[in-house]
Amino acid sequence: MLVRSVPATVASRLRRELVADVVDVPVRGHVPFSAASESVLGLLIVQGLLLRSVAAAGRRTVELLGPGDLVRPWQDDGPLAVLPSASAWAALEPTRLIVLDGEFAAVAYRFPGIADELLRRVIERSHALAVRLAIASIPSLPQRLLALLWHLADRWGIVEPDGVRIPLRLSHQVLAELVCAQRPSVTVAVKELVGAGQASRVAGGWLLLGAMPALEADVSAPHLAALAAM
Repeated sequence: MLVRSVPATVASRLRRELVADVVDVPVRGHVPFSAASESVLGLLIVQGLLLRSVAAAGRRTVELLGPGDLVRPWQDDGPLAVLPSASAWAALEPTRLIVLDGEFAAVAYRFPGIADELLRRVIERSHALAVRLAIASIPSLPQRLLALLWHLADRWGIVEPDGVRIPLRLSHQVLAELVCAQRPSVTVAVKELVGAGQASRVAGGWLLLGAMPALEADVSAPHLAALAAM
């Protein structure tokens, strides 16, 4: 997973020699913080789905994290911030994490390709959060919800004859928090998308039907000029 930028012969040796502790989190279980120490670089998700919930100013939002994401649940300065916030972690599916300890860090320093891969994953996570922030500003809730589902499909979607399946068991409450809306409103929006033949609930997840809607990124000259003026 992390050695694709490392020469094949070296990667094969690392797979045999590197041994790491594993943390298994059951459904609805909380991610243990016991792995936290100065020598631990982080926890790498290799299986399952984690939900990170953040509450601030009486509002709550969530972040979905899956295989390949690097997390540090113990790194949380929210309670000490000027605007205090609180974070909580839970598993939506049976989840397995690998503890990237000091031994792993020492190897990563010797092979820049590993560190580059970790950095790439951290940057991708920040980019995904920025896209979600843009989605949250879409005025129409059904369109906001549809854009979110396609955004999730970009990472987790599986192309099938009937459409693109998203194998994520996301309740209306979780979807509501992802699109910054109330659960009853999301239930209505889901019915609208289903009625329009754009999405449907299937066993183990969601199915997107038809082509992705024309919600294009604004890369026009006025948009770029506005960015330059900031």
